[in-house]
Amino acid sequence: MNLIIGGSFQYGASSSHIEKIENTHFPQEWHIISHLIHRSDNIENRNVNPFLMSRFPLYEWVVEDHIDLSPSLERPDFYREDGPYPIYISTDEASTFLEKTGYRMPWDVEWEYVAKDFQNHLFISGEKIPDPALLNNICLTQFGDARLNKEAANHFGIASLTVATFTKIEPPRNEVIIRGGAAGFYPFQQYSQFATLLTELQLPLSNMPEKLAGLRLCLDIPSA
Repeated sequence: MNLIIGGSFQYGASSSHIEKIENTHFPQEWHIISHLIHRSDNIENRNVNPFLMSRFPLYEWVVEDHIDLSPSLERPDFYREDGPYPIYISTDEASTFLEKTGYRMPWDVEWEYVAKDFQNHLFISGEKIPDPALLNNICLTQFGDARLNKEAANHFGIASLTVATFTKIEPPRNEVIIRGGAAGFYPFQQYSQFATLLTELQLPLSNMPEKLAGLRLCLDIPSA
């Protein structure tokens, strides 16, 4: 688990980010992704308290050590990698795992704070669509090589935010959604898939096959 130092940041897309997404990066795809962009609605910066987040997405073997997985669900195949590798699970499986282990899923505001990496980044990788070498690093889905793990991590030390993960939106919505997802499409076959690298893209569960996603483990830091 990595300590995420708290701070204040722009939660959601500002008007300048919306303009860049629509006119600079995805003018042809805007009609497809516009309703998925989380807008700030001119709300002041949000404050995030310090918390702990797992450096990597939840591994398959860790889940299997704690719960029984449904054999009827068709999960993305990460077996081509050397491992350990992430696993996509259902919300029911996630709830069971979290209840048994005492961890929690990240709040959506926490995930975006980490993804923006101190710099209010437009993309998980920075301000621009990444070149092939950087894209290969950040879409890592096997975590047995220390060098590759380091190259895949951001300034918080969190690796592979491109792996789709559940996040929870605070009340009153109190809704579970999905962030990330680029790793599941990599290597990209069409330009629109680069949009999955946006730090302000929120996906409903219905956008994912079988409503599956990965899980990023978090813990609160007790008050002194």
